[in-house]
Amino acid sequence: MTRVSVFLQQNSYEFESWEEASPDIRIIAKDVTVHVRQGRSVNFADLEIRCDLLGLILKCSICDLMREASPMLESMERSFVTDTSDERFDYWDQLPPFGVVYMYGITMVHQQSIDEPLLAAFFILLDHFLLNHFLMYAFCDSEMTSPHMIEHAGDMKTFIHDDRTCYRVKNFG
Repeated sequence: MTRVSVFLQQNSYEFESWEEASPDIRIIAKDVTVHVRQGRSVNFADLEIRCDLLGLILKCSICDLMREASPMLESMERSFVTDTSDERFDYWDQLPPFGVVYMYGITMVHQQSIDEPLLAAFFILLDHFLLNHFLMYAFCDSEMTSPHMIEHAGDMKTFIHDDRTCYRVKNFG
């Protein structure tokens, strides 16, 4: 699935572990529930992700940037190295033709004290969940609710949009 409109048609959503995953990741994956509902159109979705073990609720909205013809795409495109002679050039890191979402309205509520390795596992699983459903996701630094959003996500690249620092996940083709 790579478009929000298709994502909304799914019957259930879950965080999935993988064979080599750490015990913390496996524990969190079993405990998370994901609720999704349509936003203001089929190009928008509201997510509520609960992890009772951590006493954590993360809420956010996502927007299909391609379907909405967002000006953020132009800003994002400038973060790709297109010169093949540049040592930073990465053949696989390109803007996909679809499946690019922007996360916004991110709020996170959790218990006072939270186990850091388990919180890190949660954000690794969030990254995995998003990349299982979309080809690329982005968010602005003003939306960041935890440093773990970047520390434990995949390879993140920065770009500037409307004078704000934004992050996008590196595309691996």
